[in-house]
Formats: sequence, structure tokens, C-alpha cells
Amino acid sequence: MMLATLIGAAGLVRADPAPVTDPCADTAARHGDPPAHRLYLVRHGEANYVGADGKPVPDPNLAGLSERGRQQARAAAHWFCTQGIRRFDVVVTSPYTRAQQTTAELLTTMHLAPGSARTVAPLHEQDPDHETLAEARARILPAVEQLRREHWNTALVVAHSQVDRIILSELLVGSDALIAHLEQGNGCINVIDLGDGARPTVLRALSRSLQTEHVVVAQDDPRAAWTLLEAGEWFDVVFCDLMMPHMTGAELFQRVHALRPVQADRFVFISGGVLHDDLTHFLEQVPNERLEKPFSLQNMRGIARRFVSTPRAT
Repeated sequence: MMLATLIGAAGLVRADPAPVTDPCADTAARHGDPPAHRLYLVRHGEANYVGADGKPVPDPNLAGLSERGRQQARAAAHWFCTQGIRRFDVVVTSPYTRAQQTTAELLTTMHLAPGSARTVAPLHEQDPDHETLAEARARILPAVEQLRREHWNTALVVAHSQVDRIILSELLVGSDALIAHLEQGNGCINVIDLGDGARPTVLRALSRSLQTEHVVVAQDDPRAAWTLLEAGEWFDVVFCDLMMPHMTGAELFQRVHALRPVQADRFVFISGGVLHDDLTHFLEQVPNERLEKPFSLQNMRGIARRFVSTPRAT
């Protein structure tokens, strides 16, 4: 499954840090052996939004780190070194200056090459004046899913408060339900064990829950699901997320309905948080059952039992 531990690296920083031995100085120290697919999600250090002229920085996205922010980045690096973490297989950062400078400071302190980091544009912070939460999730989560599919044991992602909360809430409950309840201080570290399975964490959990009673075919790509359904495979129930990369649940349903309406009748839609207007309208037009995230596995199992016991229409 998945383990998320929050560690406030910012809390390790004092206004006037006392001299300490550099835990990253021994570059020959043995690298620890973390579980497969461990993700370290770090929020950038404190930013300085005031220019040298005493005026606010014209573009906040270009604001760099304050001195305290650099201390927070170094504190995070020292924590990694004390834990025996001396390298990362993948390093990813937001395109905003404060995240990039945090990444560079952290890697330099660990005696790693800052140039090893790559910028992933979709991981920039949400601007609530120009982007809804649903739009931010639709931008951020596919980028995280793409990263998850790559081959690595340890990955470092340096991003922003709202980006971190969106990722953590999705991993914990499969929706945006926890976003408002997750605090992300400057320089904090989230340790997430994604496991070594090929499918997303939430999908694996749901599949395991249903496999105790049913034969389960789990697909994390709606295009693969459509291939099976188009070929004539029959399923007593299809639990279908509304928000998916490549094709929405509504689009998959409409394809199946045009081909085999009786199979489309057995779709149960999974939704959570704020939906685009077109998906909200779609749900208002179809009678299919739905599950709102977060939902109980017991409820999901009950729905599956009911559909399985219902004779197939001809």
C-alpha cells in the first residue's frame, strides 16, 4: 500500500543556527536501501517576495529564496543525509524560481549535481484567480502518474504547498477531500512509499478488496478498458472513475453505450471533488449509480455483490 510521513524540515532551522557537523560531508557514506518506489515530496523553502529596492517583486513566480529559505533547504538535505539517503534516482522540480533554488541548494548541500534535476512544468503552484481546483488536479495528477510509471527506487520532487496537498490527498483517499486538512510548511518533507506494483496505489487497494469475492480486471488506462469492452468482454459491474488521463469516464461510457447499452447500464461512476461543468451535466443526464470519494470499501463491495446477483439483461 502506501505510507505517508510528514517531517517538518523547516522546524530544524533556527534564526541563528548553531555550528553543527555537516552530516553530508562524508560522501563515501553508504546509501540506505529504501523500499522500492519511495517518493520524497518537498515543499520549497521560504521565498523573498521583496526586491533589493524594497518593492514587491513584479512577478511572484520569479521570487527567489530568502536566507531562511536557503537554511530550510540545507536542513532538508541534512535530514536526508542523517537517514542514509545520499542520492536520488530521479529529481524533479517545479519551474518556479523558489522551487528550483530549493532543489539546487538541497542537492549542492548533499554533494550531488544540481544539473541532475529536471523541470516538470505542470508542477507549478495553483493560481486560484486563474485556475480552479479541478483544473489544477487535471494538470498535476497526470504528471505525477507519468513519473510513477518510470523506473526508479527513490525520487525527489520539489514543488509547492497546494501541489503537495493535491498529490497527498489523491494518494491517501483518491480525491481532493483532504486538501484543506494537510499543512505543508516551507521545507517540509513528505515520505511516500508507493510500492512496487505496476498500477496506481488506489487502484491496487480497490482491486485487492474486491478480489476476495470476485474475478477482477483492473485497468489504469481507459483506452485499454475500451479495447476489452469493444472486443465483447462482459463485466457484471464496471467501476469507472470520471477523471482519467486520455479519456474521461463519460467518454468511455458513451462509447460502450453506443455499442452495448446493457453493459453501459452496469457502469458505476467514481467521482470526487469539483468536476468540470460538462461532467457535472453528464451525471445529471444518466441514471447510473455513483460513488463519491472518499467512500468505504464495504460500500463498494456491497454494490459489486448486488450487480453480480442481478441477471444479465438480453
